[in-house]
Amino acid sequence: MSLTKGGWQRSKIAKAIPPDRISQLYPNVDESLSPLPRAWSPRERCQFIILSQDNLRVQYRGNNTNKPHKDAASVRATYPISPACGIYYYEVKIVSKGKDGYIGIGLSVHNSNLNRLPGWEKHTFGYHGDDGHSFNSQSQGDPYGPTFTTGDVIGCGINFIHNTCFYTKNGRNLGMINFCTTLRHDLYPTVGMQTNGEIVDTNFGQEPFLYNIEDEIQETRMKVSQSVLSTPITSEGNSVQAMLHKVIIDYLVHHGYSATCETFATITGQSYKEETASIENRQKIQALIMDGKISEAICLTEKNYPTILSNKPWLHIRLLVRQFIEAINGSDTVSCSSANSTSANSINTNNNTLASSSNNDISQG
Repeated sequence: MSLTKGGWQRSKIAKAIPPDRISQLYPNVDESLSPLPRAWSPRERCQFIILSQDNLRVQYRGNNTNKPHKDAASVRATYPISPACGIYYYEVKIVSKGKDGYIGIGLSVHNSNLNRLPGWEKHTFGYHGDDGHSFNSQSQGDPYGPTFTTGDVIGCGINFIHNTCFYTKNGRNLGMINFCTTLRHDLYPTVGMQTNGEIVDTNFGQEPFLYNIEDEIQETRMKVSQSVLSTPITSEGNSVQAMLHKVIIDYLVHHGYSATCETFATITGQSYKEETASIENRQKIQALIMDGKISEAICLTEKNYPTILSNKPWLHIRLLVRQFIEAINGSDTVSCSSANSTSANSINTNNNTLASSSNNDISQG
């Protein structure tokens, strides 16, 4: 198919689309943890929605009972939008408005009703082509923009920084809409239809958008960076800011972020009690436990904190039980020579300690 204004075109073969364009738009998103929407979900659609082979073209084939809202059908994208995007945007081209052009473009949560257009239900948002109204989790829309029909390119964007969404028509931003509440749910790109013959093609960023979202994303990033860099972080005696700095230091120390803690302390003139080496050792012990290497974790604990396990017998016993389980699973190979002897002695010591504690409790009772 030939290119339209702005380079917007439909690809029949998904593999022909540059695979990294979407990732380049949202470099702060780790797709191994939060995959970005790249197609419509064959599983998350109403029965009246027909998808193309590449899951980018959406077509309506319904009963057309002529009952208001009874024939509506929607489809969600394969994955939700990651807030790490900052600003997210996608576009659809109206291939055919069908009988009446009851097409809605927007966002919805995972458990919203797919027999409704986006915007009609709670935690869904949509811009509808038949009347140009925007719907914000309500059945009655508000006047927003022009209607749209065959040949138009409609975009939907979400700004997680300002808690707003916006829509575009043929490359023109129609204005921001404030969400009624703070976003606490994952939102999915969503398209809804209601009458036969309605068809749209979708561009999740695989191809250049008609609307220049790249400049808007870049401008927002620069504003956020400037805001962060211009915020003073020097201490001011007993002020609230100094107290917050101490809270941050304590948080960084507690979680073992030694390098960040050291840098932050230097900038703010703060001090912290625990040495950097000790913080790093705690981080290593935690990592060993998470990896199932309990023997090494016990050895490192006894080396750097000799009294902690003897003073906390319940903690030691739990580690030994976990060590036994991980050894059976094959995750824990006892490489520390002291682990075996120490563990055996520790069991006896801890048993004696627990028994003594129990006797004392009985005597006191």
